[in-house]
Amino acid sequence: MRKQPYSVVLMRPDYMCDGSTEPFGQNCYVGLVNATTPENAVKAAQKEVFKADKRDAWNPQDKEDYYPLLVLDGHVNVRRFGFQL
Repeated sequence: MRKQPYSVVLMRPDYMCDGSTEPFGQNCYVGLVNATTPENAVKAAQKEVFKADKRDAWNPQDKEDYYPLLVLDGHVNVRRFGFQL
């Protein structure tokens, strides 16, 4: 199967949102990945954000703790996030 571009929106886990910066549910990650299926796109985005958050010392516990909210075909051009409005 051939890889296709997907945009995946993941919510960070509640234990990473202590309320001092963003309340739970408002800290999301948008991953622009290439995968064979939407399910594989979610896994690729979870792996990507887990690695990035570990590097940034956010101390994530598991890749699957990042909850998928939305999977779109193609790589979207994000214009604004909620905190920018």
